[in-house]
Parts: sequence; C-alpha cells; structure tokens
Amino acid sequence: GGTAALIGLRRLLDAISAHWPVLHRSLDASVATNLYATFPIASVLSGGLLRGLLLTSLVALAASFLAAEVRPIWLRVLLFLLAAFFLVGGWGSPADFAKQFIGQAFLLGVIVWGVRRVMRFNILGCFLIAVAGAFLGGASELLAQPNHFYRTNGYAAILAICLLFAVPLTAWRLRTDSTGT
Repeated sequence: GGTAALIGLRRLLDAISAHWPVLHRSLDASVATNLYATFPIASVLSGGLLRGLLLTSLVALAASFLAAEVRPIWLRVLLFLLAAFFLVGGWGSPADFAKQFIGQAFLLGVIVWGVRRVMRFNILGCFLIAVAGAFLGGASELLAQPNHFYRTNGYAAILAICLLFAVPLTAWRLRTDSTGT
C-alpha cells in the first residue's frame, strides 16, 4: 500500500503541477535508463535493490537521529523546511522554485507522516516500499517499449515484484501456522 500511495501522490502532484504553468529552465527529455543493458531486467533489479537499500538506510538514519537528538519543535520545522528547500532542483524562475518547493514540502510531509505513524520501526516494510517503487519504475519504462524483448523484461520485473512481496508473506503465514494462532 505504501508504494501505491507514493505513486498516487506523485501522480497527483504532477496533475496539479500541470494546472500551474511556470517558466522552466529547460524541457524535460527522457530516455529509458535500462535500454543500454544486455539484460535490462538485471539492470532494473540491481538498481532497484541498491536504491531500496540506500533509501531505507537514509530514512532509518534520519528518523533515528531526529528522534534521539533533535528535541525542539522549531528546530524540527527548520530542518524540514531546509530539507524541502534542498530537494528543489533545476528551477528556472521564482514561481517555478515556489511550485517545486511546495510540491517537495508536501511530498516530504507525507513521507514524514508515513514514517512516524505508519512505518514506525518496520525496516522491512520501508525496504519493500522503496524497492517496489524502483522496480515499478523500471518495469513501466520497459513495458512502454514496442520491442518484444524489452516488454518481456518488463513482465519479468513485475514478476520480481510479486516474488518480492511473496517471500515475507509466505514466511509470515508459515510462522502463524506453526504457532497455532
């Protein structure tokens, strides 16, 4: 659910952004990042696992540091605003900066709320959310290609997501069955 919520939130912010046109520094040009690989699925899986580990460690480090060391509310708000400020990049005008700042602050606020209220100390859940998001991004790029080889690799990425969620679910079900509850 966390991955779907983050993807939906990103889509919502993109839809809202389309209704607030501002002068931007450049036009976005995108090329799928995994098309250069001999086996694109290997690139998607390795990149997704690395990204998941990095994001999980950053979230755990930031949350534990803020909970243990930063007590005053005003300092937490200041750090939140600074984090949103530094997440803004590639702005072309003050209105573009304000638009990106508001979007990043909203997204960061939802992430902070999710970490504090939903995720708590569930490191595996955080890892699954980050990895599934990365796998879905790579899968969507591959599935959008007209070539059968790339689409097959995209379906393999979807299968990897299913297996990724099946392993902890199976372990949880086996543990529940063995305890008799």
